[in-house]
Amino acid sequence: YEGDLNIADLATSFGNACMTNPLSDLANAECILISGSNFTDNHPIVSHWVFEAKSKGAKIIYIDHRVPSSLLICDDFLQTNPGTQALLIDGMITHILEKHLYNEQFIEERTSGFEALKKAMRKQPLKHIEKISGIPAAKIKEVAEIYATSSTSAIIHCTDFSPQHGNTTNLANLALLCGHLGRPGTGIFPISEYNNVQGSYDMGVSPHLLPGQAGLKDDIQQKRIAKLWHVKKLPSKGGLPFPEIAKAIKRHRIKALYIMESNPLEEYA
Repeated sequence: YEGDLNIADLATSFGNACMTNPLSDLANAECILISGSNFTDNHPIVSHWVFEAKSKGAKIIYIDHRVPSSLLICDDFLQTNPGTQALLIDGMITHILEKHLYNEQFIEERTSGFEALKKAMRKQPLKHIEKISGIPAAKIKEVAEIYATSSTSAIIHCTDFSPQHGNTTNLANLALLCGHLGRPGTGIFPISEYNNVQGSYDMGVSPHLLPGQAGLKDDIQQKRIAKLWHVKKLPSKGGLPFPEIAKAIKRHRIKALYIMESNPLEEYA
């Protein structure tokens, strides 16, 4: 799965890479920040709840270097230079720190590493970010304030679309900084470019995960799921990712392959 690195970054921040809230919570958001997802074409259920929020007056902010059809319902569009989304999020974080728009109580009670984040952001002045990303500093400040000061803000993040290192981590830091987690209308909603990839991941359709994105070597989760499935023990050895499957086919270790909704010759060439 192409979003594995982003999934790993999200798991590092939150313990797993599942959505932090049910999709229906999007309807309660006053602000929805969307990073790289053409959700109106590819995710009809997500679209339903975004439209519901929009009908209640939610601000929809879209960040992408492409111009997708999802723009039709967005209030702000930040068309970055390719590969600079992570830097743009840095700019939002920098401004929120400078203006003290962060949630001090949430940071103190629920997070770690705040001082390290402040130190890192001192190296990212907005003028530099404006020059590299192509987004005016005034616009970065504007959307940062909308996200930070809304009573409920949510993030929809396309994990496939953000191969540059740090984008997923930066979005997690943004949500943590403002305390937009753990309440209806807040949270981070990772989705793939294609419908139901995230759901498959959450259900354990992965060579190294159990349902709920529990690790195969997690003894507590192993026992819990084995009990639910009425078996004595689950395998602790993972399956093969696609590159290893290809090698195993070449070595005649795999003689049959079931492929569903994928074209490996095109996608992994």
